[in-house]
This record gives sequence, C-alpha cells and structure tokens, in this order.
Amino acid sequence: MIDPFVVSFDADLRVAAILGILTLIFLFHYSAITALHRGKLYFWLGCSAVIIGAVTTTGFHVTKIPRGVLGTYYGTPDLSGKPVDSLRYFERPGQRIDRFIDFDPNDFNDRYPFSGSSFSVEWEGYIYLPTAMSGIELESNCATELTLDGRLIQSPPLEIDAGRPEAGAFLGDWSYNESRQDGDKLQTFVWSSGAESDVYLGIPEPDDYRLSFRALSFQYPGSPEQHVTVAANGIVLETVPFPASWDWKTYTVSVPRSVFRQAGPSVLWIRFSYSNPVRPSEVIDSSSDRRNISIALDTLSVKRISGEVRSPAFPARQQQFSSGIHRIRVKAYSDGHNPFIRLVWKTHKRSQWRRIPADYLFPSASRTAQCEKTFSRERAALSLSIIYKWGLVLLLLGLLVRAHYPQLKALRGKTFLNRHTLLLASIVVFAFLVRLLFLFEMRSLDSSFYVLPDTTDHLSYWFFARGFFRGYWPSLTHEAFFQAPLISYYLILCSILFGESMLMTRIATAFLSACSLMFVFGIARRAFNNPVAYTAAALCACNGVLIFYDTSLLLGPLIVFLNLATLCLMYILRERLSWRTTILLGLVIGLTGLARANIVLLMPFFFLWMLFGFPGSLWRKCLHYGCIGIVAILTILPVSIRNYYAGVHHSWVWTNSNGGITFWIGNNPSSNGKFSYSGTVLKESRERMRKEGTSYGDEVFRYVKERTKEYVKLEYTKFKLFWRGYEIGNNIPYYVFRGISRILRLPWVNFVLLGPLAICGMVLACRRWKEAFILYGFAGVQLATTLIFFALARYRLPVVPVFSIFAAYATWRTVHYARQRKWLFCLLIFAGVSLSYVLMNYPYASSCYQDHYGERMPVVRMLRYWDVFHLQRL
Repeated sequence: MIDPFVVSFDADLRVAAILGILTLIFLFHYSAITALHRGKLYFWLGCSAVIIGAVTTTGFHVTKIPRGVLGTYYGTPDLSGKPVDSLRYFERPGQRIDRFIDFDPNDFNDRYPFSGSSFSVEWEGYIYLPTAMSGIELESNCATELTLDGRLIQSPPLEIDAGRPEAGAFLGDWSYNESRQDGDKLQTFVWSSGAESDVYLGIPEPDDYRLSFRALSFQYPGSPEQHVTVAANGIVLETVPFPASWDWKTYTVSVPRSVFRQAGPSVLWIRFSYSNPVRPSEVIDSSSDRRNISIALDTLSVKRISGEVRSPAFPARQQQFSSGIHRIRVKAYSDGHNPFIRLVWKTHKRSQWRRIPADYLFPSASRTAQCEKTFSRERAALSLSIIYKWGLVLLLLGLLVRAHYPQLKALRGKTFLNRHTLLLASIVVFAFLVRLLFLFEMRSLDSSFYVLPDTTDHLSYWFFARGFFRGYWPSLTHEAFFQAPLISYYLILCSILFGESMLMTRIATAFLSACSLMFVFGIARRAFNNPVAYTAAALCACNGVLIFYDTSLLLGPLIVFLNLATLCLMYILRERLSWRTTILLGLVIGLTGLARANIVLLMPFFFLWMLFGFPGSLWRKCLHYGCIGIVAILTILPVSIRNYYAGVHHSWVWTNSNGGITFWIGNNPSSNGKFSYSGTVLKESRERMRKEGTSYGDEVFRYVKERTKEYVKLEYTKFKLFWRGYEIGNNIPYYVFRGISRILRLPWVNFVLLGPLAICGMVLACRRWKEAFILYGFAGVQLATTLIFFALARYRLPVVPVFSIFAAYATWRTVHYARQRKWLFCLLIFAGVSLSYVLMNYPYASSCYQDHYGERMPVVRMLRYWDVFHLQRL
C-alpha cells in the first residue's frame, strides 16, 4: 500500500515547485547548454519534458474529484441560527468546501464576520482510509466533537475539574488556573472574568439531565448578594442565589430534554450570567486585580436523571479503524479566544500524528463503489508523476553541470576562496546569524509571533496564503487584489517548500535578506570601488531597522531584495547589453511591480541612463529597453487578467486596488504626513464620491486646489519625516520591540546616523554622477513616493541599502583624504555630517524628550545615535 504521507497532491506540488525554480535557471543557461554536442536537442527535450510535467501537475489539481469537507459556519457558539451568509466565497449561505481541517487563530481572526467573537462550525463529508488506521483525533483548544459512521469518537467530557489545565479547552471567559490553600489541601479553581462565562459538556443523547457545579461567590465588605443565571443551549434554566460566604457549595440545576435540538450525541453549552461582577481593585485597597469577577468554579458535571450516563466518548488514539470509505462529522464550538482545530491521524507504520490531507477527504461519496478504484488509480498516477519530476530534476542538474564542466574544471587549480570572497561571505553569514538570533529571541518574547494581530497587513498576507491551501483562494474575494499580491505568492511558495510554518518562512526571509547584501556589494563595486562595496554591505548587515524587518512577514524584505536585484541587473546590463540579462531584468521589474508599483517611476531615469551611459547604438539600446518593458508587462499580466475577471464590474486593475485609498490617506484635510486620518473626513469624502461619481484621486485634487497652502505645508512635513531618524511604526512598532530585545538594544546603525552620512555621500559622489545616476534616481523615487503618499519606517526601508552605499562612499572619501593628510576636506565632511545630524534629528528628539520627561534633553544624548529617539533615561 502506498504511504499516504509520501504520495500526495502536496508532494507532487512540492516537487513541481522545485522543478519550476530549476527550470528558470536552466532557461537562462541556454547559450552554455546549446554549445554542447547535441546541446539544442538536449535543451528542447528538457523543455518539452518540463512542459509535460507542468501539464500533469495542472491536470491533477484541476480535474481531480472534489476534495475536502463541507463546512457550515455560524455566528453563535452552539450551531444555532442562520449560517453566516455575508462572505461571497462561500458555496451556499454559510457553507464552503474546506480542503482539510487545520485552522489556527490566524484563519479565524481576519475577514470573518465573527472575528474575535464566539462562533461554531460543522464539517461533514467522507474520509478514505487507505490502511487500517491506529488513530484519528481532533487537536484543538476549544470544544469539539468527532463522529465516524455515526459513532461518537471524541467529544467534550461529562464532567470538568475547572482547576486542571486540560479543562481550558471547554471553558470560555474564565481566568487561568487559580489556587488557594484549604487546610492541608491545595484547592485549584478558576474565576469568572466577565459578565458572562461559558462551559461546554458532552451528552450521549437527548434526555432530562441534572447539572451540578461546585462554586463560591466573590466577597468583600458590603458586597451584595450574587445571582447567577444559568442557561443551556441559549435557553434560560434557573437563577441561582449565592450566599455571602467564602465556603464552597454545590448547586444543582435541571436541564430538560427540550434544550436539545437534534437526536444523537451533541454538545451542551452552559452559560453563566452574573448580576454583580466587580473589579477587586475597586473594592479592595490592597488589590490590583482589574478583572470583572463574580464566582469561582471548582467542578461541574452533568448526569441523566433517569439513570447512569454512558460515556459519550472513548479515546480515539486507542481505536483501530478499517480501511475504506467512512462518513465523518466534526463540530467545533469556540468562544473566540484564539481557537485552533486540527484533524489528524496516525498509521501503524508512523508514530507521529499528521494532519489528514485533502487527498483523503470528500464532501460527498455518491459513487462510493467506484471511489476506491478511482482513488487507487489516482495514487498510482501520482506516484509516476512524482518519480517523473524527480527524474527531470536530476536530468536538468546533470545538463547544467555538464554545460559548465570546463569552468568547474578550470577552477580545480585555482584558489576560489580568496580573501575578497571570504570577506563578502563573512559579512553575509554574519548578517544571517544576527537575524536568526533575533528571530529566535522574538519567538520567546513576542506573543504575536504565531498569532498575528487582527487587522494587520502581515495577517492579511498570511490569511490569503493559507486560504490557497484550504481551497478558497484565489476566489477568496470576488474583487481585484486589494494589497500587493506578490507577498502572498511568496508565502505560498515558502509553504509549498517548507510546509505551513511561520518559523521556516521567517527563516527563509532572513536568508533572502542576507543574500541581498551580495546585490548591495555588486552595485557599490560597479558604481564606486571594492572598499565602498564592503563597507556598504557591512552597514546593511549591521542596520538595526533592517534586522528588525528582515524577520517579519511584511512586504519590506521582499521589496528590498527585488529592488536591489533590479539595480544590480541594471549595472550588469550597463557593462554589456545581453538579451539574457535584459529578459531577466524585465522579469524582476515585473515581480517588483507586483510588490510595489513605484518601480515604474524609476524607468524614465533608467531610460536616460541607458541613452547616455550605456555602450551600443541608439537603436539597440531602445530595442533592449522595449524588451524590458514587454517582459515586465507579461509578468504582471496574469494578475491583471485575474483582477479583471474577479471583479463584479470587470474593471482593469494592473496589480492591486488600494492605491486610491492610500493616496487619499496621505493627502486629505486630516492628514499629518503619517498613516493617519479622520473617520469623519473619510465618511464625508465617500458621501461626495457616491453623489458625484468621483474617485479618491478627485478628492485629493479637490483638497490640493482648495487648500493649496495647507497642502504645501503637509508636503514639507512629509519631507522632514522622510529625512528624520525616527522610525514611524505601523503594524509592528520598532521601538516597542527594541525595548524588550537584547539584540536590538545594541548600538546598530540606524537612520539617525545613516541619513546625514548619505546626504554627504551624495554630495561627494557628484563627480561620479554617470556611474551613480540610477542610485540618485532611485533615492529620488523613494522620496517622491513618500511625498505622494505618507511617511512610514517600512515604506522608507527600500532606500536604506542605497543610502548605505552613499554613506559608505562618504566614509571611504574621508579615510582617503585622511591618508593624504588633507585635513581641511576631512573637517568639511565632518562638519557637513554633524550639521545634517543635528538639523535632521535634534529638534524632534528634544521635543519628544521634553514632552515625556518634562525637562530638556541632555546634549550628551545626541552622541548616542542609537538612543536618540528611544525614550529611556541613560
């Protein structure tokens, strides 16, 4: 029998991704491969084989029978009321096919109408067990129920000891485990922590039950009598008075059959509502506890009035299930506090519990008799496809090695690891290790490392990427992409290669960011010289803001990598006009445009640079420039076509549609140069847009025309914010994490120091303007982007490596003048940097310090560039 963990659609997709990356490398070595004996034959045979593999993978993922389970979502915690019907990607009101059950808080706290609140889900379908399984289980931190062929496999318990850690999955709005000494015994319990609290229990079948719970009321001098209203499945049962006593008492409430809405096993949802919740800190002088507490709960149980209750669940891990098709039903009840739900299995051959993949789940089994036969044939075809693709990977690698064998042979007698290579490699490795250390430090310090904060950009990116694997993407929204689509594609690629692991994705991003230092080196070496290149790479490796963002799931690291790749390829093309470099440059520019479209503003500068700084005839240069544009457009075009057909009105959107609202946020009467706006002003603007049929752009031009002086003042504010060393936070606040991270607190290079050095470097580099022209253009584009929109630390991030190059040039020129004993020039450079340093940073830093501490900032603080804007006393 084929191992279900080895042969699967995910495995086929993973090897297809590896083959795709290798194919791109293969294509760009066309000349070396075709130079071989029968090289053209090998090249076209390889391409044809790759096309066959791509068609095979596409066919598997398009024509396969429907996979997954049918999920029905409710905005209530007990599967009652109407299913959710406000999301357009659902199949029917409240229903959609989820390819597998593996949801974490990041899937439940974004783009859901029950975001952060109580909800419930019921999944139904069929599961195919290829072998006799040793266990099937639901892993979750909320109340869940698993039924297989009508037999209850797993459900909430009949009784709960609330003070035990494992009871937390069945409690809602209760405190963490509390304890107090009761004689010789340590009493464990939980406090209610709100006006209402929930408990989930399991019952085998509808009947009349008796609910018993052991509790006590919170007491303080003059406290009123506490009344607790008990409800079951939304139906009020009884109001229980609690006496004014610190003694534990057992209370009993009858639960009639009428509260159950369905036959068979189900979950009993108990809700306690309190008459007098109070904060201990408000009634007890010595207390600092600000929770709204009412009662303490020790134990809770339910028993059938007519007799003993049979246990509704048995340990699924101890059961064996026969192979074949089985009907499966899963129910989940959440109070909205970071839920996760995962359906897992384990075979006899593997001791590790794994998520049940989509390959083995079906929303319906109308052709049950043929399903097993179809499934077996499908597994055999998948096995052949995976073997075929791995064979292609080995073939392409062999052709690449054979094509470059003369060069590899020539290196045998040479010292490849010379001091220049070792120095650059040391800088790159150092940068990666620093980012890796910071990443693992943040994993232990940051509570939002795995559970991303709601409404943030990186949550939205991760949500889109995870939705791709769960079956509702790219139809996640029936509209054009609102945010940059490339980051979601990047996260999808990382998930295919490394699994859906935030940690591995962050490590991959850190590695990508460290590798981008090689582009920094290549650009600086071609624009200036080797010493400047090494210094620039070292400045980027030791930049605290880059270290901070390079381990995030935000767009910044990817944009920095693509921008640097674009600039480096432009310099390579300047050395020699090559069609291979031209096509690659167009591809990278297209990908950069999918990340942030302001790369378009750089193209006029690049055209002028090509005209006056590149070798070759005018006709040839124009031909290469046109080819770059065509390849870039073809790279963007698939996303544009998807946006056109996804939208209701079929409007043309090249990449993403948030440009209008972003433009308005940066330029309206309530703007302050940062990401900030008034909700009232936005409402008024939208009302005018609705009445007059205008757009956000029209609203901005109206504002510029009617309040020109105010707009000019706003642009001057943005200009100051761009050059100021303060890092304006958004999504993830830099200074908050700097306060808790030992690594970030080190005196790394930051914009406080980098900005003044870069200004001085740009002035000194004027004599080499032909070589540095595109760098000046890039810096101007980033400044223009801030003036058009608004200033943020992560929006300024792409210019940091380029400013590092200019700063490195200023440093090298200073050292060069010092060696020649031209002290006057050294003094002028020092004076220019110092003046820029003070003008750019001191006024705002002093004002912040005055507001925070009520006194003037010590002048000595300006000498500590890394602490200028960190409001902590020295």
